[in-house]
Amino acid sequence: MKHLIVALGLLPFLAPDRERAAERIREALEPEATVELTEAARVALEELKGSRVGTRLQERLSTDTDLRASLALTLEELDFRPTFEGDMPVGWPEPTQLEEIEVKRYPVTRLARAEMGAGSFGPFMSLFRHISQRDIAMTVPVEMELEGERAREVSMGFLYQGTDVGKLESDGTVRVIDVAPATFVSLGQRGNTSAARTRAALDELRAYVAARDHLAPTGSDRVLEYNGPSVRGNRRYYEVQMGVLDLTVAAFATPSEVARWTTVDDRVMGGVSQSRLVATGEGTARFEGVMSLESNGGFASVRSAPDDWIAKGTEALRLWVRGDGKTYQLRLRTNDAFDGTSYAASFVAPAGEWTEVSLPLADFRPSFRGREVRAEPLVPEKVRTLGLMLSDGQAGEFALEIAWIRRVPASESK
Repeated sequence: MKHLIVALGLLPFLAPDRERAAERIREALEPEATVELTEAARVALEELKGSRVGTRLQERLSTDTDLRASLALTLEELDFRPTFEGDMPVGWPEPTQLEEIEVKRYPVTRLARAEMGAGSFGPFMSLFRHISQRDIAMTVPVEMELEGERAREVSMGFLYQGTDVGKLESDGTVRVIDVAPATFVSLGQRGNTSAARTRAALDELRAYVAARDHLAPTGSDRVLEYNGPSVRGNRRYYEVQMGVLDLTVAAFATPSEVARWTTVDDRVMGGVSQSRLVATGEGTARFEGVMSLESNGGFASVRSAPDDWIAKGTEALRLWVRGDGKTYQLRLRTNDAFDGTSYAASFVAPAGEWTEVSLPLADFRPSFRGREVRAEPLVPEKVRTLGLMLSDGQAGEFALEIAWIRRVPASESK
């Protein structure tokens, strides 16, 4: 199988197709198989390229001479589905697929939390009595907060179905709190949890985060356990999670992300400039067009759809751009109105080379129709739309390629 593995390593990366891989392996393992084991292995490696399950299959094929057994183990992983013993909180994302890593965003969550003490049985019973006395339904998963490099369990949490269930309170042993929205990198696992397995999973998550500069660890690590004692062995499922900040403000990697931006040129006031934002097919977008000074015109721009684009505590924005030597503006608006005050900062995009531009929010100046005005200080979490603009008499063709806009938290910019 080694020659097969080497050949597949030369294939371009595509999103893993777990279902097709499982289907082909299943066909090969049937008593009256119509697919050869080697063909099933080839298809599975191709479909799972770039995934952890694919890597595990590749390792098995490199070290195990029993091809059927290797494929059977991979099929077991692909077919695995968690056993749910209760409902999940409203708005929570689905469990991460077994042996895969993904970034997940969680809404505000109400939970009852108890400190661990000497073991898990005491906190569990305290929490169970708490929800039973208040007729609050048991949900899944159970949260275990972790602390330090040894990943020591420091608290247990029972999640409420929603923030409208129960009330915020404390009896000295159990505290009911609302946890703010948060982002975690998650690894799906099965079997019994242990400190060693948790630490190993966290090491993998750290490596994943370290390879992605738009993610920053927060130090909030946890395990989410989905099963009680009645579910045993490899039927048990849990997630190991590392809290992160996703520093992405806007990305342009897909057509759907680019489609959230629309053109706003000087044609709205009689001008003839033309611009557009187009996906390049290479994970970036290009703001391009022709800026004209005719008919009292003089600007070309694109603007995002309204949304909560920038998080609280942001001190600067970073852009990864490749331009044409002209001066552009990043513009921020704090309401959904088409016209009105915007906050702008200028930057030069060097011709033909990728460069990172850093724009402190303190440098954004309020303006209205091209003239600086007095306005309230810019509050990042109030920003509703983003915009790119070319103006200031720079007539002619232009092109600005952009890969992303990211934020710089206050602590990072000091």
